[in-house]
Amino acid sequence: MNQAQLIRSIEQQLENLMLFDEDLAYEYECDLYYDCNEDEEPQPIVENFTPELLTKLEKVVNEYDND
Repeated sequence: MNQAQLIRSIEQQLENLMLFDEDLAYEYECDLYYDCNEDEEPQPIVENFTPELLTKLEKVVNEYDND
């Protein structure tokens, strides 16, 4: 999986998590994106997007989904 695919996969898991826990999803987003001014989209901090994070987010989402 290349970096762009990894980022997209993590973003998808964040969207899934948002359905269950908006605050937790927001906390992850704060750690994963640079703050930009009002006119720009937040930019990913590429080095924070790791396969380990994807695995962790998948587990968190699955836990919520199974409850």
